[in-house]
Amino acid sequence: LPPLRDRVEDLPLLAQHFLNQCAHLCADGRPRRLSLDAQAALRDHDWPGNLRELRHEMQRATVLARDGLELAPADLSFRMRAKGPTVATARSLQEHIEALERELITDALRQHDHNRTHAAKALGVSRQGLLKKMERYGLG
Repeated sequence: LPPLRDRVEDLPLLAQHFLNQCAHLCADGRPRRLSLDAQAALRDHDWPGNLRELRHEMQRATVLARDGLELAPADLSFRMRAKGPTVATARSLQEHIEALERELITDALRQHDHNRTHAAKALGVSRQGLLKKMERYGLG
């Protein structure tokens, strides 16, 4: 296969395929879509990591994106890195922490076949604490 940067016309289709594959990471179980601006950002990126980088980027964006079904350029990590650390984003630190916590809970539940007691132990929280967090994030 040629490098992704040589197949920019295929990027949105490939990205959507990866977004569909990681829909289970979303609280509502629905896959995210790319806005037209996000599609343009994908085409502009060099993609040194090729398909693996694209797949990981779509997984990360799914987990950390703001609420809503459509991903914007600000939801893409390479766009954030290009801007540098001094640029303020629309997302607060608390929103990033909550997104990471939601991802960790989802992963722990999946790894332990949705056994909440085992997942709570793996996460280092009480079962009741896990249940409260699951309720807060709509993971029940």
